[in-house]
Amino acid sequence: MTEKKPKDGSFVIIPVGKKNHAFVVKQNYGKFQWSLPGGGVEKNQNFESAAIEEALQETGMEVELIKELGIFTARQSKMVVKLFEASPKLGHISFPGTYDKKEITEQGIISLDPPKDFPIFRAQRMFLQVYKIILENKIDSTIEDSLSAPFKNKHLQQWAEETKFYEEKP
Repeated sequence: MTEKKPKDGSFVIIPVGKKNHAFVVKQNYGKFQWSLPGGGVEKNQNFESAAIEEALQETGMEVELIKELGIFTARQSKMVVKLFEASPKLGHISFPGTYDKKEITEQGIISLDPPKDFPIFRAQRMFLQVYKIILENKIDSTIEDSLSAPFKNKHLQQWAEETKFYEEKP
C-alpha cells in the first residue's frame, strides 16, 4: 500500500511596522501553537488562492499577495509549501480581526526573531527567518529549499547552525 502524500501548504507573512514583525495566529487544535496564517491547499486549488483564503479565514483580513518568498519541499514526503508576503487590501492591519474561532484562539504580532521558548511551529520559525534573510540581503528571487536543514541557501544554513536549529524537536 502506498503512503498518501500530506497536503501541500500555503502561508503568508503579513509584515507589521518596519517589516521587523509579522502577524501570527494561535491554533485551536493539535499542539495549540502559534503559526503564520495559512494552511493546506485543497484539491483543484492553487497555492495563491489557498494563501488568500486561509489569511481571510484566520485573520479576518482580505489580503493581496505581494510576492512569492519561498518554495519548500519536505525531503521524505515531497510535500510542497509556498510562502508569500501579503498586504491587507485596506492598507492597514485590522487587529484583532474577525476569525474562525474553531480554528484560531488568538491573534498576535511577533518579532521575526521570536524567543527560543516561544511556542511556534519549527517550520514557521524558519519561515520568519527566511523573510528576515530576504529583507536583509535584498534578495529578489524566490528561495527554493527544503523544509529541514541542511539548507541550500547559505544564509539559511548559517542561521540554522548559529541557532542550533538542527537540535530543535520538530
